[in-house]
Amino acid sequence: MSEQLDRFSNCMCTDTRVGRVAFPVVDPYLLKALAECGDYCHGEMMVQERLVRPGSVVLDVGANIGLMSLHLSRLVGEAGTVHAFEPSPFAFGLLRHNLEANGVRNVLPRRAAVSEHSGRTEFADPDPEKISRFNFGVLSLDSRISGSGGRNVETEVVTVDSLDLEYCAFIKVDVEGFEAAVVRGAARTIERCLPVLSLEIGDPQHDGTWLPFLRGLGYRIFGVSTFIFTAPNFKGRAIEGFPMVVCVNAFALPPGMSHMELLDGIPREEFPGEAELQAFNSRYRRGNLQA
Repeated sequence: MSEQLDRFSNCMCTDTRVGRVAFPVVDPYLLKALAECGDYCHGEMMVQERLVRPGSVVLDVGANIGLMSLHLSRLVGEAGTVHAFEPSPFAFGLLRHNLEANGVRNVLPRRAAVSEHSGRTEFADPDPEKISRFNFGVLSLDSRISGSGGRNVETEVVTVDSLDLEYCAFIKVDVEGFEAAVVRGAARTIERCLPVLSLEIGDPQHDGTWLPFLRGLGYRIFGVSTFIFTAPNFKGRAIEGFPMVVCVNAFALPPGMSHMELLDGIPREEFPGEAELQAFNSRYRRGNLQA
């Protein structure tokens, strides 16, 4: 069941695999995936199910409207905690709404960007009442609004290390090319806690210098590509004729964690170095990727 949502401009609410979710109808990927299928990158979520344990402390960096936060909330359970970071004021509002609407208490949302240095910046805030089509997932620290389509909002920037976490088991990072900056700002946490990392890849223009740092700590890193639209899906919708849009991620497993056991049956490619990562990325056109 789907319905228009009065609380947010140009949004609707629908039942999905991760709960009842509000999303902007001007975002073509979310509209088609959630309203018609009730799923978004279910394949990526299935990989997370193998890597995240109950009771874990995890980070969702670039949480957008909260789909992955809701999923991670279920995986960590009541004894676990999800720290969710989203700098977009509009997306953050939907993130908070979706957590509240589903009675989630183990996710701590924070409107902030995550990078290698703490401070302040401006972040783009598109106005869905003034735009007819916009992929909110492509917003990054480089994005700025010009004209009447929105505004640029002063925004806090934090580092993972500044959180002073005693324990961290999993870090998901989807920040449109700034993944390396997030890793640099998380270096001490990663060295101390050795969490599993999920980093968005798929663009050869993105900075891949996070890879040699993780390899130096003994991590093994694997590229995994999954479709946004999948069958079977939550709403039982056939997907013939749907666009072949993919989400592409690198999963970094710390020393001592068996990829043969955890990733068994999942098509993947290992990246010994940046050259292999770039070769993998070069297969994808940015227009075909998840934001």
